[in-house]
Amino acid sequence: MTISLFNRLLKGKTKREAAGRPYIPHDIILSILLRLPVKSIIRFKAVHSSWLSLISSPEFSFRHLHHERACFHKHGVIQIRNRHTAYPCLSLRSSFDTAAEDVDRDHDLVDIQNPFGEVYHSTYIRAEVLGSCNGLLLVCLIHRDRRSREFLLWNPSTREHEKISCNYYSPLTNIVGLGYDEFNDNYKIVDVSFKRPGEAVINVYNLKERCWEIKNYDFPYKVYYYQPGTTLANGIPHWLVLRRVNYASVVLLSFDVVEEKFKEVPLPAAIKASTYISTLYGYLCMGDADSREIWMVWIMREYGVGKSWIKLNISFPEPPEMPFLYRLIPHEFINKDRVVMSIDWMTLVIYSPSRKEYKNVLISDQEFSVATYAESLVSPKIYKKEKT
Repeated sequence: MTISLFNRLLKGKTKREAAGRPYIPHDIILSILLRLPVKSIIRFKAVHSSWLSLISSPEFSFRHLHHERACFHKHGVIQIRNRHTAYPCLSLRSSFDTAAEDVDRDHDLVDIQNPFGEVYHSTYIRAEVLGSCNGLLLVCLIHRDRRSREFLLWNPSTREHEKISCNYYSPLTNIVGLGYDEFNDNYKIVDVSFKRPGEAVINVYNLKERCWEIKNYDFPYKVYYYQPGTTLANGIPHWLVLRRVNYASVVLLSFDVVEEKFKEVPLPAAIKASTYISTLYGYLCMGDADSREIWMVWIMREYGVGKSWIKLNISFPEPPEMPFLYRLIPHEFINKDRVVMSIDWMTLVIYSPSRKEYKNVLISDQEFSVATYAESLVSPKIYKKEKT
């Protein structure tokens, strides 16, 4: 009924307008659409050809993404289902709204059918989320028996995905991220592989040009620990690494998507032992743990300015019914009292520091990879060249 109403209102300067009946101007319709969730907007493509053209345009996707409601993220887990068959599928199970108090609701389930091709029973396959930017997830598909690897750019909100092949395979790839070049309206993947310890190969994928390029410059860093790239609203991915000449020296590393160069971001002056990076209110934040339970959360209020770091004290007690050896990984601070975390890559929880309570969001019987993304209309196929 709603679609039918909008359809009647849309036609504007038609017979109804000629008869003196009121209509909704284009600017008002646009303003209404920008405030709607992605699922509703996709349905409204069927209202009228002019709506289809408007909603499908990159300009509308960009405006909708940067509207105030785009600051809310969804969180979920990516797993491989139907492993017992020859054609496993990739599955994303995400919560509707982890920012809400009540998260005990149904979950979205989005599948990609047969992303690995034919798989035999003994074949080792894995899928990992390595980055997220503007609603696009960067997923790495590893097929170790064939010594092959591919990337997926996946928008779970629109259910579109684009497969990106790699002409190289390295099991020691540890630093990967997805970034957005707003100046040139382009997305890029940066991938640092290590043929052997200390010998890095840097590859950059240009989505607009649809090609990989090897960068011939030194990479004087060593992987700190496994971590996906944390990309801020400015489109810049970040990682924690160690200097190759001094493994005790932690570096907050970024990748300039425009210049295609790595740069160091200043750390808080008083930080002792960086353990993770994340986001809070869209700001870059990082954790500093002196003991098992006390975490100092540092927030960079002005990007790139070392003196703008401020500190919060947050205590993470041992989760209930968990063994002594576990690993907590904070993925995003929704606000000062709600933190999305995973425990041993098997459970996704929300922790409240003020109440010192953990609330399960998603529980799995197998290891998963955590996905954090904004709902958007950005298409991974936006720059795909038409066949002639």
